[in-house]
Amino acid sequence: MEEIQCICLKSFGGLSSIQVETREFNALLADDEVIVRVEACGVNFADIYTRLGLMPDISLPTVIGLEASGVIEAVGPRVLDLKVGDRVLIHTGNHGLFQEKLKVQSRFCTVLPPDIGLQEALVLCINYLTAYFSLLKVGNLREGESVLITSAGGGVGIAAVQLARTVKNVNIAGISSIHKHDFLKEMGVKQCVSASQDFNETVNALNAIKPNGFDLILDTYGGEASSMLHRLLKPLGRRIIIGASSFIINNSIDKDALAKTSGSIQIIQLIMENTGVHGFNLTTLLDKSPSEYKKAMDFLFNLYKQQKIVPIIDNVFTFNEVTEAQKRLTDRQNIGKIILVPNKLQLAKIINI
Repeated sequence: MEEIQCICLKSFGGLSSIQVETREFNALLADDEVIVRVEACGVNFADIYTRLGLMPDISLPTVIGLEASGVIEAVGPRVLDLKVGDRVLIHTGNHGLFQEKLKVQSRFCTVLPPDIGLQEALVLCINYLTAYFSLLKVGNLREGESVLITSAGGGVGIAAVQLARTVKNVNIAGISSIHKHDFLKEMGVKQCVSASQDFNETVNALNAIKPNGFDLILDTYGGEASSMLHRLLKPLGRRIIIGASSFIINNSIDKDALAKTSGSIQIIQLIMENTGVHGFNLTTLLDKSPSEYKKAMDFLFNLYKQQKIVPIIDNVFTFNEVTEAQKRLTDRQNIGKIILVPNKLQLAKIINI
C-alpha cells in the first residue's frame, strides 16, 4: 500500500500540536469517488480555530485542511463528469485535505478553467467565496454605499476589497496592520486604520473618518470588538460576522476575550437603531445549498477571466513548514493567501514558473 505525507492535529493547543506524519493510502475507490494528486493547499483561520479547540465535533488525532487543488489520477465507475488528468479544486467543508493524495466524492471537486492556476484557484475558493456571499449576497452591498472591512490585508479582506470595487461608487475603509496600509490604498481602500490594543481608539478613529456611519461592516473579530464596531453602523446598516480572530493572541485562546462574548448586541438595540447582524459560514452553505455555491464559483471564475479580481498569494510553504505558515497568519504578517505544497520539489516548480 502506498504511503503519503499528511498534516495531523494531535491535540488542541499551540503550534507543536501539529505534526507531519506518514500514513498508508487506501486507493480502493467507491463508485462516486476520485483520487487526486494534491499540488497545493490553502491555509485558513479556520485551521487555527480548529487547532485551538474552538470548532465543534473534532475528534483527535485528525488530518486538518479545508481546501486543496490538484490533478485527478483515478475515477470511480459512476463518475461521469470528471476524468483522469482534470485539474480540480477540492473543498468538502470538512478537514482532512492536507495530504499528498486525496480520495473524495466527485461532488466536492470543481474543474478549473484552463486560464487559472492551481494556486490561484485556492485563493478564489474559501477566501473569495466568503467575501462574495458576505458582501454581495448577505450584505447586499449597493451602489453608492460605504463598507468597513476588518482584517482588510488578509486573504478574505483583500477578496472583499476587490469584490467591493465591482460595485459602483462604493467607499471602502479598512482595518489592518499598519505595514499593509500602502498596499490597501493602492487597491482602492480610501481610509485605513490600525487595530489598536485599546480597541476604543480604533473605533474613535473610524468614527472620525465616517461620522455618519457605515452601511456595511464585514466583521472578522467576534466578541467585544464586534459589539464596539456595531456602533459605527448607519440606520439600516448591516454587520456580517464571518470570524472570531479577536479570541486568538500569540497562537493561543484569549480566555478573557472569550468570557466577554456575553456582552453582545441585544435584540432591543437592533430594533431601536434599525441595524442588523448576520452570520455567514461557507461550510453550511456548501452542505445546504450546493447549487448556490456552484453559481458563486462560476461567477468568480468569470470575474477572474475579466481581470476584475486578481488573486494575491502572500507566501508558499511546504508541509514541513506548516507551523511557520500558521504563525504568519496568526501574527497578521500576510498580505493575501498563504499556500502549502507537499514538498520542496513542488515548491521549486512554483518558484521557477
